[in-house]
Amino acid sequence: MKISVIIPVYNAEKYIPVCAGALLGQTYGDLEIIFVNDGSSDRSYELCLECAAAAAGSGKEVKVIDKSRSEGAGPARNSGLDAATGDYIMFLDADDVPLPEMAEKLLSAAVESGCDVCVCGYETFVEGSENAEHEILRPGTHKYVTKDEVRDFFTGYFPEGIAGYLWNKIYRASVIRENNIRFPDMRRLQDGMFNVSFFGAAVSCCTIDDVLYRYRLNAQTDMFRKCPPDYYDLIKRFAENYIEVKKSWGIGGDRKINDFFLNETGTCIENTVSPQWDMSRGERKEYMKRLSDDIFLKNIFISGDHEIGRYRKMLIKLTLKKHFGTSIIAVRFKTRFKMTFKRAFYYVKRTAGNGKI
Repeated sequence: MKISVIIPVYNAEKYIPVCAGALLGQTYGDLEIIFVNDGSSDRSYELCLECAAAAAGSGKEVKVIDKSRSEGAGPARNSGLDAATGDYIMFLDADDVPLPEMAEKLLSAAVESGCDVCVCGYETFVEGSENAEHEILRPGTHKYVTKDEVRDFFTGYFPEGIAGYLWNKIYRASVIRENNIRFPDMRRLQDGMFNVSFFGAAVSCCTIDDVLYRYRLNAQTDMFRKCPPDYYDLIKRFAENYIEVKKSWGIGGDRKINDFFLNETGTCIENTVSPQWDMSRGERKEYMKRLSDDIFLKNIFISGDHEIGRYRKMLIKLTLKKHFGTSIIAVRFKTRFKMTFKRAFYYVKRTAGNGKI
């Protein structure tokens, strides 16, 4: 059986040689490796072509799709799906490292169980921090053989954790094709939207306890998450869609998605003072006012059906009460504290409120 491995690439020349080497070194031979160059301005495209040349005679096929302009990972993955001919699909990130036996073990488990999707464990590591603690997540070995069981498993972990990611899974290609499952045109969270659609269509799922993927956390020198200026609109669309889907599945309880939405709203508030967004004072005030008037945000926050840290809760409460200046002062204080007392900051983050501040 053929596995199509789809990798969107955007300015990843630093990582492609390692990722390509890991793919060509997979113990499973019948691989169709599809790099989708998403309008990179560095040497990513050339390196992908070099990988294709290196694959000659290996039994592995490498395709390189070149998009003239960047449209984001979602449309890039859709281009990969259009070109894929495999019986199963895997989606990897160009800056991560699959272990040599990943494709073989995932396929073996999927075929033996007859399941539509198989999920494995993974390890996270911080780039450039060899002595940092590595987080390892093992999902155990389980099998879910009805739609209700599959959806219970999915909602138990989504949106964060083993259910939300693409790269720790192998998907039956026929489920994707027959249900016309595609990635939405979103700069963020399109992977989660894809998984919501896939797990809604799947009738079986299995997990294996093997740790088969190394996920890179890029070390950031700045104090703010890199998010697009329309990130609030994206997280709101994401949360509204998932809440409606859960209702259609007959599954109640929205605490996990509410926590995610509120925490990411806090990130949006923080980013109003980031150099990346480069907002003027007037633009910042207008943005905060839009959040304070948003009925969806108000309803989730006042419902109490959430469990977020004290800092995020304070930011959102101040914003909803239109105390915008105080919100910004709190963000600047946190930023200064994090820059000046980095070690103490992460100690407090780990220990206060079960890791929530």
